[in-house]
Amino acid sequence: MMVDFLELTAEGSGRIQTWFTEVFEVKIASINTSAGEIDMYTGQKGVVGEFTFNVEGSGSSCVTADALEMSHLQIEKEGSGDISIGPSGSCQNAQLIASGSGTIDIRGIQCQNVSVDLMSSGNMVVQATGSLSGQVYGGGKLRYAGNAPQSITSFNYMGIVTGIPASSSYRPAQCLAGASSPLSAPVSTSPARYDGQLNVLLVAGTVFVVALVLRWFNESRRRAREEERQPLLGTRLL
Repeated sequence: MMVDFLELTAEGSGRIQTWFTEVFEVKIASINTSAGEIDMYTGQKGVVGEFTFNVEGSGSSCVTADALEMSHLQIEKEGSGDISIGPSGSCQNAQLIASGSGTIDIRGIQCQNVSVDLMSSGNMVVQATGSLSGQVYGGGKLRYAGNAPQSITSFNYMGIVTGIPASSSYRPAQCLAGASSPLSAPVSTSPARYDGQLNVLLVAGTVFVVALVLRWFNESRRRAREEERQPLLGTRLL
């Protein structure tokens, strides 16, 4: 599947889930939410030119992909929500801006260059092979997964490098997806479905029986009329 633009927006407190069962390619993808949750799943490879996240308030987003390739990743988060992208993927450049609590976890995405502006008590976990740069203010912590980047130039208000090694295993931050993937959602074996099928069969059987009864009744009337006509024909011949 190839599209130029993909946008998912949740303005209320609801939940949006979308999944791709085949390889998809998007030039520009955007996820926006202020209170709800937006989840995206794919069991195949995904290619996105520019992927942007705008999350405010208690909104959250979880993107689960086996292989997500991005040229540019931009995340702007303000509030207590969480953002998770993983468990594997890559990007050329990533820019992360966050204020408030909550966690941004993109440790599964191996990026060449990562720029961070963390102005809150929240946490960030990233993976950078080239440079990790930015500023960290407040009680939040910036961690990196995998090998240390070639250069770390992130500082807090005391001028101390704040890049901290983190576990390389991807752990979605408050992702409500659970253990089962919604990729299997279209196939259902619930009792409700079987009840619906049973009702359809009962209705079809009833219609068939009624049709047989009506056919028998019409045949009986036709034969009765023919039997009544036989004596009359015999009388006329005499």
